[in-house]
Amino acid sequence: MIYWLDCDVNGADSIERLIKEGKVQHIVCDTFVAFEKAIVGLLPKVTPEDLVIVDTVTSLANTTRGDMKLGTDLTASLWDQRSIFFSDKNYLTVYEAAGQSIMRRIKNLRARGARIITVCHEDEQLDPATLGKKRAPQVNEALYRSLLAASSDVFRLYALADDELNQETGEVKYKADTRFLQLRNSEKAVAKFHVEREQVEKIPSRLSNPTLPRLYKALAKRPSWCLLYGPPGAGKTSLAVSEAS
Repeated sequence: MIYWLDCDVNGADSIERLIKEGKVQHIVCDTFVAFEKAIVGLLPKVTPEDLVIVDTVTSLANTTRGDMKLGTDLTASLWDQRSIFFSDKNYLTVYEAAGQSIMRRIKNLRARGARIITVCHEDEQLDPATLGKKRAPQVNEALYRSLLAASSDVFRLYALADDELNQETGEVKYKADTRFLQLRNSEKAVAKFHVEREQVEKIPSRLSNPTLPRLYKALAKRPSWCLLYGPPGAGKTSLAVSEAS
C-alpha cells in the first residue's frame, strides 16, 4: 500500500484517480498532532512492501513550529497571540524541536521496514563539502542535515523552462516543460545515491519524464528512504505515487 501523508493539504487533484481506486491512501496531516497520529496508526501494520510519503516536509516543519508556539486550538485567535512572534526568545529551540520531532517519527516508520519518500520544496542551501550554495531541500539547516544523513537517496525534480537543444545539430532535444530527475550531485544542485559499487558508473546524470519504476531500474534497487525535492509544480507528488500508476 502507498500511504500519502498530505502535509500541504494540497495536490490531491493530480492523483485523485489513484486515491479513488484505493491504490493510494490519502491521510490529511494539517497539524503535527494529525501527522503523529497517522504515524502511530501505521506503525503496527507497515511492511517493506509499503511506501509512506511525507509531502511536504517543508510544510510539515512550518506547521509543527506554529503548533508548538501557538497550540492546536483552531478556535483561538491568532491575532490575540501575535505578541508571541515579537517576544520569541526560543526561536532556535522551536526550530530544533520541530525538526527532531518530525525526524523521530519518520525514523520510527523506517525502523518498522516501511519504505519512505520525503518530499520538500527547494531553496538554496550551503553545501558543507564545498561551502558553496546549491539547490537543495527547503528546510532549516538542522533539519536539512538530518534529512541528508537519514536518506539513502536524494534527487531533484525539475522542468525545463525552455527547449533544450542538441549542441551539435541545434535541433530540439527536449521540449520546454519536460521533467527531469537529477540523480547525480552537481555544482548547482544536491543529489546522492547509495548503490552497489559496480552499479555506480551505470547510473545516468538524470532521467527524463521520470517514474519510480524507471528510477528503480536505473538504481537497480528500491530506495529505502528517498528525499525528493524541487520547485512547486514540478510534479513531485505525481512522481512519488507513480509506483501505483
